[in-house]
Amino acid sequence: MQADEFYSRFASLLALPPDDRHAGLTALHGGTLSEYIGWLRSITPEAARSTSSDGRSIALVVGHIAAWDRFMLQACGEMLSGAAWPGFMDLRGYRDEDGERRDFESIDAFNAFHAGVQRGRPWEQIQFEALDRAAAARSIFAEPGLLTAERLERTRPCEWGLTAGKRARAPVGWQVWMIILEHETVDHAADLARAAAA
Repeated sequence: MQADEFYSRFASLLALPPDDRHAGLTALHGGTLSEYIGWLRSITPEAARSTSSDGRSIALVVGHIAAWDRFMLQACGEMLSGAAWPGFMDLRGYRDEDGERRDFESIDAFNAFHAGVQRGRPWEQIQFEALDRAAAARSIFAEPGLLTAERLERTRPCEWGLTAGKRARAPVGWQVWMIILEHETVDHAADLARAAAA
C-alpha cells in the first residue's frame, strides 16, 4: 500500500466513533498483514542478504520491524492491564529476549541495539520471529475482549505526525496500532516487495 493511501485511510478511520474506528482498523490490519506475510514468506535467504535502500540487509530490515512489533506487543500488554501510557512512549521498560529490562535514550539507540543483536542471525530465525509477532499483534487487536475500542480509548491522549503537515490526536492506544501497521506496510514496503520478487 502506498504511504499516501495508508495515511489517508488511517486519518479517515480516526474521525469515526471508536467502535467503527476499531472495526475499520481491524479490516485494514487484515489486509496489510496479508501483504506483509506474503512478502516475508517469499523472501529467500539469498534475497534476505541483499542490500535495502537504506544500506541494511533485508534481513536486518525485517528484524527491525520484528523488534518494534515486540515493543508494541509489550505496550499492548501494558494497555490490557490498564496502563494509560505504555513505557514505549518514553522508550522505557523494554524487555529483551532474556527478560532483562532495557531503557533507550533514542529511537536510533533502540534500532542500533537490535541491529547488533540480529546481525549474524540466520534468515529463518528472523523470518519466524517476524511472522510470529505480526500474527500476535493482529490477534491482540482483532480478538473480542482484548484491545477493544473501549480499552484503547482509556489510554492517554497524545498527538503524532501522520504525513507532512498532518497530525493526529487520539488516545495513544490508536497510535500503537498505527505504528504496527506503518512498519509492516509503509515504511519498508518497497524493499520488502523487491526482495520478495527476487
